[in-house]
Amino acid sequence: MLRVFTVPVSGIYLLTSSLLSRNGQEFWAEMVVNGSPIARLNGRGTDGRHGTGAQTAIVFLNKGDDVAIQNYYQVGSFLGDKNSAFGGVLLQQYEANSPPAVIG
Repeated sequence: MLRVFTVPVSGIYLLTSSLLSRNGQEFWAEMVVNGSPIARLNGRGTDGRHGTGAQTAIVFLNKGDDVAIQNYYQVGSFLGDKNSAFGGVLLQQYEANSPPAVIG
């Protein structure tokens, strides 16, 4: 099941995700904002083991933007539920459509 985070207020967010592959399988996934990729994750289990892919991004998001993790290679190749995670933290709130001049 695809879970989508809808941004409640405009601002700078720290987004993070960690995915665990199924035994001996590989996945390629993307962190997407409104369907456009901003970061990629890859994990590959070898020798019958699990593999992990992780990514962190700091981005300006507008209220109402949708953020999600989408698998685009070998659907079902990573474990969900308590084995993989996706989260975000608001670092600084801003007016809609007015990001700071410099981030980072």
